[in-house]
Amino acid sequence: MSRNDEFNTEMRQRSGSVTNRDRLAAFLYDLTRDLVPPGKIEELIRQLPKQGEEVKYTNGWLASYCEDVARRILNTEVSR
Repeated sequence: MSRNDEFNTEMRQRSGSVTNRDRLAAFLYDLTRDLVPPGKIEELIRQLPKQGEEVKYTNGWLASYCEDVARRILNTEVSR
């Protein structure tokens, strides 16, 4: 076993051995671990519109891409 594997095993044991099958949680885990600080994620969550509230986007291409990503992660249709 490599030193990196040993470190990962030790860290997993210390932090709690967490597993799940939730695709959204897996996506958010990778995003938060590698790219976006947890504080930024929390800030964005607080800015989310209320359930059912309409959102008007300024960039239709980006909005369509994000809807597609949401559909693929959740395996559902995104309502417009």
